[in-house]
Amino acid sequence: MDWSKCIKCGTADGKLKYPATQQDGKGSEAYKEFMSNVQGFKELKSLPASICFDDDVTANDLSVNCAKWHKNCHLLFSNSKLLRAQERNERKRNVEHSGEGSNAGQRKSRRGSLPDEFKSGNVINVCIFCKKSDDVLYSCET
Repeated sequence: MDWSKCIKCGTADGKLKYPATQQDGKGSEAYKEFMSNVQGFKELKSLPASICFDDDVTANDLSVNCAKWHKNCHLLFSNSKLLRAQERNERKRNVEHSGEGSNAGQRKSRRGSLPDEFKSGNVINVCIFCKKSDDVLYSCET
């Protein structure tokens, strides 16, 4: 493992962030949160990107070795991305368990359906505004 490169994408180009050197002393917390999120993504089998370290690396290892990352690489593993992945997984699980083979999970049409008399092919020539049928009628479609 080359600790001088981004631990997420494995490159050294661009500006790298060093959480271990933060003035407020929260660098180790950033590593713990990152490793927690990585574990969450692994449990969902939904890693947003490959990572350049083995499964046996801990947050302490990251802190001791002053692990670095690009801001954009780090954002792939953010709390909000993990939350969205968990929600997607939950929705997927609900669709699979509710009414297998039925219309579960399909979008409902937002358009109203035609009255039954139109479905059978019988067209009633009545004005939709005045309800009279004694004048010339025009039709339109949307």
